[in-house]
Amino acid sequence: MKVGEVTYGGDTLLATSTPYPTMYNGKAYVPSTQIEDGRNRYGSGNNVRVFRYADILLLNAEAKVGKSQNGDASLNKVRDRVGLPEIINATMEQILDERRAELAMEWGEHYYDLVRTGKAADQLPGWSADKRFYPIPLSQIDLNPNLE
Repeated sequence: MKVGEVTYGGDTLLATSTPYPTMYNGKAYVPSTQIEDGRNRYGSGNNVRVFRYADILLLNAEAKVGKSQNGDASLNKVRDRVGLPEIINATMEQILDERRAELAMEWGEHYYDLVRTGKAADQLPGWSADKRFYPIPLSQIDLNPNLE
């Protein structure tokens, strides 16, 4: 987003300091019409996605094993951090087990792992690839009586 131009939400970005940047990252932008009471700082009403280093390492190991390469180095960096023994010639199942343990209780990670690896239909009753539903926020349901 460029300073001085009108955003998609109808706001004009102003220079706030000198020297000022000419552009801003749009990930933290929330239109002024959507800012909640008490959250009036730029970007304070937006959830910015953050990736954990362990997640990146395990995705790297998964990608390497998926291409018939060795993913041990990435996997073992995660295991070494918590004092677990190294795994030699890691399999996809071992990497997915490590993801489930490392990322336990982090919203949605295991679900997306199951979907990405084609295991969702086996492990989630009623799930099918042609019928995926994501929750509709209550605030949107309240705005539209046609949503259930």
